[in-house]
Amino acid sequence: MNRFCYVFELVPGSEERYDAEHAELWEGVVEAMRDAGVTDYTLFRRGTLVVAVGTCLGPVAETFERLEHDPVNAAWSAHIRTLMLDPTDESGSLLFAPEVWRLPATSQTSISS
Repeated sequence: MNRFCYVFELVPGSEERYDAEHAELWEGVVEAMRDAGVTDYTLFRRGTLVVAVGTCLGPVAETFERLEHDPVNAAWSAHIRTLMLDPTDESGSLLFAPEVWRLPATSQTSISS
């Protein structure tokens, strides 16, 4: 399982519309993500800052390449990006954030008082 995180800013004033668009996600977008190998995906928003975190089965770059070539996801991305300030770097890639630390796994499965 591969993890990913990327960040972007919304156009100021578009926060409510951004949330509403995701409450009524286009038909086929979730299926496109699953078909590309995305197994978990969460958006966090604080003001205009959005942090996207998820996991995928294959390499992250290949997963997002598949998504870019899916017609439903490509149309959705073009639509939703009208609410964003440019979410890409100078090479056109999403602004991925490298993982710098992660809580180590433990064999303990319950919390004791």
